[in-house]
Amino acid sequence: MTGQAGLKVTVRFMPHHTHEIELCTPHGRHLGTAYLADQATDEQLAALRRPRTQRARRLRDEAKAAEQLRHTRFTPATEPALPRRLDATTATAAARELDQHQHTDLAALALPGLIPPAPPPAD
Repeated sequence: MTGQAGLKVTVRFMPHHTHEIELCTPHGRHLGTAYLADQATDEQLAALRRPRTQRARRLRDEAKAAEQLRHTRFTPATEPALPRRLDATTATAAARELDQHQHTDLAALALPGLIPPAPPPAD
């Protein structure tokens, strides 16, 4: 592609092939394959996989713990009766958990590269 500055091209790519793209003329003639210029090394990829695996494990454990908290348990019954829940908790513990959920900063969970919306027009 050296010396081809200004040439109009069509880019073709496969979504699961993030390491290369195909360059063609607007009429469909294949010009060549372009590869990543600064592709990460195997060591960098291995170092990247470790925190991703740890994060996935942590999120999986948090989801499992949240499901356990959400699960409703009932007292055993040997005779027909109205079901009674076994979710006894103190008012302080309930207030603390509710306070935790109310003060969750959703901006911290948002994508860091998110462009904030423009202010609304005056009219």
